[in-house]
Amino acid sequence: MALPKDILLKRIRNELKLVMDRTKHDIGIEGDLDGFPIRVWVTFKDVPGPILKDGEVHSRYEHRFLMELNEEYPYRKPVVIWATDIFHPNIMEPRDGGFVCIKLLEDWGFGSNLLNFIQGLEALVSNPNPRDPYGTESCTKAAEMFNRKLYAPPGVVKGQKRPKPKIVDALRTKVVKPPSKKPRIVSSRKTSGADDPHVDSQEADDETNPGKDEGDCEEDGDGGGGGGGNGDGGMAG
Repeated sequence: MALPKDILLKRIRNELKLVMDRTKHDIGIEGDLDGFPIRVWVTFKDVPGPILKDGEVHSRYEHRFLMELNEEYPYRKPVVIWATDIFHPNIMEPRDGGFVCIKLLEDWGFGSNLLNFIQGLEALVSNPNPRDPYGTESCTKAAEMFNRKLYAPPGVVKGQKRPKPKIVDALRTKVVKPPSKKPRIVSSRKTSGADDPHVDSQEADDETNPGKDEGDCEEDGDGGGGGGGNGDGGMAG
């Protein structure tokens, strides 16, 4: 089942515009928006997420991932591939496939949309669920560490003004990449002096709630990733 192409393209364009209007993140479209698959690059801004550096957990604040939409969208969920360094039980490192385990993909349906998914993924980045990790070495190691001491990212300066993404006619543009400035990062605690300006050290608090279970994470044969044990999982290709 698929929507007529003109209706589908209009829906995708509207969903992308909504994301740009309601989030601070950078959205880039690779190639033309009138052919499939449509490849959309998303760069999270000011979103703390764990990385492992010199055996210690630190926080990175800028992340990038790819969403690929095919002609069966929205009946078929997007393929999501993580592209930047991360140490997370529910997100594979890029070298392991970059798959993402999130319930929003597992439960994807016609009524789902890109804005809700991106906002949910943003929350997952900062709130790992160590109870249901992927089976890769880095994901299981992250789960072990966060089961002992939950990941609690330092604070981020809020309210900084950024250039507003330029909304264009997506059907006629080849690339949409709004300008961005590097975020000014401060830690709510003293850090260990990480070299990367996007990285702060991790000092976890036991009160942090990682959120509800996302389901057992396993690789999906379709090239996605997500919960559900031996089921379909949280992603499709």
